[in-house]
Amino acid sequence: MLFRAALLALACLVAACAAPLPVRYYQLPATASRQPAPAGRPGQPLIGLGPLLLPDYLDRPGIVTRVTATRLSIDQSHRWAEPLAESLSRALQENLTRLLDTESVLLFPWPTSRPVALRMPVAILGCEAGPDGAVRLEARWSVAAGDGTTLLAERRSSLRVVPETPDREAQVAAMGEALARLAGEMAAALKPWLKD
Repeated sequence: MLFRAALLALACLVAACAAPLPVRYYQLPATASRQPAPAGRPGQPLIGLGPLLLPDYLDRPGIVTRVTATRLSIDQSHRWAEPLAESLSRALQENLTRLLDTESVLLFPWPTSRPVALRMPVAILGCEAGPDGAVRLEARWSVAAGDGTTLLAERRSSLRVVPETPDREAQVAAMGEALARLAGEMAAALKPWLKD
């Protein structure tokens, strides 16, 4: 009994002396290149981006990675600096702004004083590094008329980006690149309804 008590006291002492792991915070980058606008192009219609839906398993501070097809790992020492849905929305907005060379992309909920001509709801189905280290981004999205009554296009995107190195920072950068590619697909789908 005395031996067990001594072991317990030793374990508590070791736990108290152990330094906590430092927490690192990350934000998704917008990496799309700005496209030059044709000279004299008239103003673009307002585009409403969102709402953006995120699965519950991704909606947490710790960065999620997929260990197997059925098992996930949540890294509490590497966290998002803001809610992931907000980071995804902001990076998508910035990428679309650059690709379309416009300041007319508004995030949901957009002000009622600025009615949008087109809206683009997005459902993120997955956005994490897999067992092979590659980042996979799966998303379903659509283009609809501003009042939401007419569906103009509906798409599913499946993107894969291999990080340059196996660390978390490179993984987040690869997620940013996947978002830029998603924005590229979205911008291409929007172009038939934008003025030249």
